Amino acid sequence: MIKVFHDSKYGSIRTSCFNDEAALCLKDLCHLLHIKNIPECRGKLDEKYVRQIEVDEKGSKKKVLFILEENLSGCLFQSPNPEAEQLCDCFI
Repeated sequence: MIKVFHDSKYGSIRTSCFNDEAALCLKDLCHLLHIKNIPECRGKLDEKYVRQIEVDEKGSKKKVLFILEENLSGCLFQSPNPEAEQLCDCFI
């Protein structure tokens, strides 16, 4: 099940749950953190904390990457956004 969280200052992020662990949509997170190269960001993350789930986008099913909390710091360190930590506090 996908849930969308919205913050008036930062925007929206899709979330899900895997074995009672929070997961964040990698594409949405990269957008919020101003990370432009999503494949490069993913390549620097621990693969065992990346999940692919099928979501319904405008009537068609797509596989989307989600990361577990263990990979969150890996994204934060890649972000050029000076507000990256505060931003993630809004969604976790």
